[in-house]
Amino acid sequence: MTANRKQKFIRWLCTTISLTSVAFIFHACYGMPPGYGDNICFEGKVTSSKTGNPIQGIKVSVEDYEHYCHTNDDGTFNLYVPYDYRFKVIFSDIDSVENGQYLSKDTIVINNNIDNRIQLNVSLDEK
Repeated sequence: MTANRKQKFIRWLCTTISLTSVAFIFHACYGMPPGYGDNICFEGKVTSSKTGNPIQGIKVSVEDYEHYCHTNDDGTFNLYVPYDYRFKVIFSDIDSVENGQYLSKDTIVINNNIDNRIQLNVSLDEK
């Protein structure tokens, strides 16, 4: 092997090792993005059972998990949680203790979806 080819090989090897190290460190610090691997995505819309209008600010959580989200302006939500077979999904008005307008609701979901996405559309009753 000539000196030039050795130098190119060593440069290629160092670059490959550096890029692999960066990818490993990124994965170790930040993990995988939501929806990648063994996660379940709950998505849907929360509306008022009286008016049918979307409700903003409803807390959507899954029992026994720290993950939660809030519905946005149009009442929609996306929540990623680790894969499991059975979930208890809880919908609660974040102001329910002081002046919340809606009653909390929970539902049991059995996961039998192949694509790891579960669609939940929920209507909440007013207090």
